[in-house]
Amino acid sequence: MKKILICCFCLWTSIAFAQKKYFVYLKDKNNNGYALTDAQKFLSERALLRRQKQKLSINNQDMPLTEAYVKQIQGTGAKILGQSRWFNAVLVECDEVTYNKINSLAFVKNGRTVSMAASNEEPLLERPKIQVIDTENLRTEGEN
Repeated sequence: MKKILICCFCLWTSIAFAQKKYFVYLKDKNNNGYALTDAQKFLSERALLRRQKQKLSINNQDMPLTEAYVKQIQGTGAKILGQSRWFNAVLVECDEVTYNKINSLAFVKNGRTVSMAASNEEPLLERPKIQVIDTENLRTEGEN
């Protein structure tokens, strides 16, 4: 009986304190200390040359996240696993209680659980949909 109680307690604590991974999307990049006109402060020389060569403008997605936001999220006890400029999001690992605290922060837009792969326990995001086409029967406009 004692062993059963110990097993039940261990199972309960592992469920109760389970750490999950979440993508936390932020509302903005305000007060991050950077300006689009000073892109060399937050983009590498290589990135700037590539954009110039491809005639791509620098936009808000290229700017770093607001460090104060990231620090506040970290202050909740969540472990920061990564950041995405393009998605304006932070990847965190935390329990559900901490996740709810994070979601209540004024600068947080929303959050999403990151699913785990059964085989290698790596986080999965949406997989791209690939459409296979028959290239032998392709015709360009005007061909017969």
